[in-house]
Amino acid sequence: SATSSAAGTSAIEQMTASADFDNQLRQATFENRSRDLFQRLIMQASIAQGKRQITITERIQVPSSDHVAEIVGKNGLRIKQIREHLKVWVKTPTRDELPIFEVTGVPDKVTEAIRILQQMSEHFTRVQQERQTRTEPTRVEERLYVEQDKVGLIVGASGQTIRWVQQLSDTHIATPRKQEKQPGLRTCFTICGTKERVQFAKQLISEYVAMRCPG
Repeated sequence: SATSSAAGTSAIEQMTASADFDNQLRQATFENRSRDLFQRLIMQASIAQGKRQITITERIQVPSSDHVAEIVGKNGLRIKQIREHLKVWVKTPTRDELPIFEVTGVPDKVTEAIRILQQMSEHFTRVQQERQTRTEPTRVEERLYVEQDKVGLIVGASGQTIRWVQQLSDTHIATPRKQEKQPGLRTCFTICGTKERVQFAKQLISEYVAMRCPG
């Protein structure tokens, strides 16, 4: 039934979000093991809950190896953030391969990862164009207003989500001070960086809230 299916999916999400699963995924990422290991971890989690969870693989090509390096980040930090935050396996191309990323995981997470990789690629293309004009991009400071009860969701456990946004967008984000929660009241995050990067950070936050709080 639809109810039992939803319950099964919820149980799988809880399983894959567990500390044990996170530790195994982090170890697999650290050791740069194959996509097959990631698929086995997903399968083990789903079998433990009595429901087989389907994994898919999608590919996205970016314009150049420079784009790959920018997306991966220093010491692979950005790509690790995507892997761990969305619990997907991302195979990054080497310098002598076509600049194609492969993403494996459950369908909705793969779609989200592909979308983020596309946004990062487009953002770097704009950065390259700015560099070619030899003009130093101006840094700006903007505010993103949100409902008070969404602050905890955006910041995440121990600040994990807001750090993820900062690292992907290369911005600095100041979180609002803790206030007594009152229905309907709004507060704001202050985001600093180039205009393009600030807009990217705002987009990441808005889409993350929409994904976690549909409707």
